[in-house]
Amino acid sequence: MEFTHTFDDRSMAVFMAAGWHRCLDALEMIVEEIPVKWPENADELRKVYGEIVAKGDIQESNNT
Repeated sequence: MEFTHTFDDRSMAVFMAAGWHRCLDALEMIVEEIPVKWPENADELRKVYGEIVAKGDIQESNNT
């Protein structure tokens, strides 16, 4: 399964990635029939994805 999110504001990449990460974690819990719990990990995820974006390890789309 592959998800693609295209947006115009590169500065939002960290926030979008962290949000998708959390949502996909919740989807995994739903699929596994586990009650969804939202850990307080948004700050940690933004830090991780911030490092990825800073290194330039994100794929840019040529879609217009």
